[in-house]
Amino acid sequence: MSSGHNWLRAESGAPYRMNDPGSAGVISAVRSAVMALESNVATTRTVAAPVFEGQRLMLHATTNLTTTNQVTFSAAINAAGNTAIASGNSASIAQFIGVHNGTAMVWRLVANQGYTLA
Repeated sequence: MSSGHNWLRAESGAPYRMNDPGSAGVISAVRSAVMALESNVATTRTVAAPVFEGQRLMLHATTNLTTTNQVTFSAAINAAGNTAIASGNSASIAQFIGVHNGTAMVWRLVANQGYTLA
């Protein structure tokens, strides 16, 4: 179990900036990370399962103003059962945390500004 000071220590190296894998790419984070989704054409990306509980992933759109970026997850990211987020707005940002759902590691949506859930 992690205490408050351990969490702060674990996150002190963050944010780790990952490169965008581009359209049809796989987002595979092995540690907590931030990723700017950089595209000006419609794209789709898939997110691999988290590696550990408490792992964080923040995604934000930077250049896509007129088309839709979609990011798909292998399991539901919320209680409603949504498995994807999409946005055509450069101000969109979403944060996820890795949890164990009893059978596997999955991402859960913690915060969302501007993304549509699907």
